[in-house]
Amino acid sequence: MQTSRRRWPARAAMKLLSVDHDLEAQQRIRQVAADSGVDVILCDDGAEALFQIGRANPDIVLLRAGLPVLDAAAVVTVVRRHAAVPVVLGIGEGQTQLAGPALLAGVSEVLSYPYRDRDLDMVISQYLRDADTRRTEQAVISVGQVELNGLTFEVRVAGEPVTLPLRQFDILRYLLVHTGVVVSLDQVREHLWAVRGDDVTTNTIKLHISRLRGHLGGAMLLVNVRGVGYRAVPANSTPT
Repeated sequence: MQTSRRRWPARAAMKLLSVDHDLEAQQRIRQVAADSGVDVILCDDGAEALFQIGRANPDIVLLRAGLPVLDAAAVVTVVRRHAAVPVVLGIGEGQTQLAGPALLAGVSEVLSYPYRDRDLDMVISQYLRDADTRRTEQAVISVGQVELNGLTFEVRVAGEPVTLPLRQFDILRYLLVHTGVVVSLDQVREHLWAVRGDDVTTNTIKLHISRLRGHLGGAMLLVNVRGVGYRAVPANSTPT
């Protein structure tokens, strides 16, 4: 009997990254995910996996143990410095010794490899349902007179729409999530550039923040804490 699978709304297209050097297994994973309406990104080694996680920001990562270039534990260790994306590890016969280090590094779940379609479908349904819920709950951030919608990439300041370049949008979202907390330029670089494999100077980040201030028009203060970083403060608050 064919399993009934949920098809996700187009507005929240879900992405699965599958890391495996077995072409036949990759094609089967693609088919199971496609039946659930999920976009699939394929790569075949640990180094490429890190690049794709930063570039594509997948909702779930399916990682096979025994990868070339970087092993699963090394991949997960790096990922956990930047992201909370669920990582499911496939453990094959004779690879049980690889499970422990990967779990300690932060793997979300372990599956037997080769994957069974039923297990793949269960994992996709479970984690992508959770991701859909998180997207909906975290889509809109409203602080003072500033409202940011992460699904539609819209910003409103005092009720008026404001168009921001993508980098300024990302910086604003990061500062709003950390409202009232000082974030350093290194943190901004690490979370918004380095995780995607990009490089940027502190002067470029400062320029983005300066231009962002102009777009906000005083509705949100981006306070420069000299020698430390920046803090987002609603206009009706008194910065200290």
